[in-house]
Amino acid sequence: MGIAKISLLSKDDLVYNILDHQAETAAISPQKIKKTKQQKNKTNIGGIFMKVILLQDIKKIGKKDEIINANDGYARNYLIARGLAVPSTERSMEILAIQKEDEKKLDEKNRAEAQALADELAKKTFTFQVNTGKDGRVFGSVSTKQIVQELQKQNIKVDKKKFLDTAPITGLGVTKVRVELYKGVVATLNIQLKGSE
Repeated sequence: MGIAKISLLSKDDLVYNILDHQAETAAISPQKIKKTKQQKNKTNIGGIFMKVILLQDIKKIGKKDEIINANDGYARNYLIARGLAVPSTERSMEILAIQKEDEKKLDEKNRAEAQALADELAKKTFTFQVNTGKDGRVFGSVSTKQIVQELQKQNIKVDKKKFLDTAPITGLGVTKVRVELYKGVVATLNIQLKGSE
């Protein structure tokens, strides 16, 4: 076997030159070399990586609190420099575990409060006066915006965007309207329309 010519090359170029030399001397097919180069590009053989903990969601990279392997340069010069991540050390892992426990407790507290509010709202009926004709036909409707305003008068805060039933209410009587108060906690509001000629 001959000697491969090696100059000042990166690891990638060195691998490719040796493969090219082997192809010439050992009759390795060009397809096999191409496949090896593609595998090399996918796995980033010889790259330097570091583990980092993401401090927020980053598109196509990962979610908040996720531990990822990032290219060393990208991790140091972009993720860490911009405050998007911290190096994964023993101390940062301890802090992450404490934060996750605190978030879990806060989530449980918020969920319990939302469920209590949902139970309270289910017992109430919110009444709106609407103009009607002699035949009981309703002129106008009640929107989610009006429902939110009525709830605010009673010191109940609900996000208008969280209503699951968003169509305006146009019929007399009681209509059930669902609103998500918290992740997985849905309240059913009793909205009554009363006519006034």
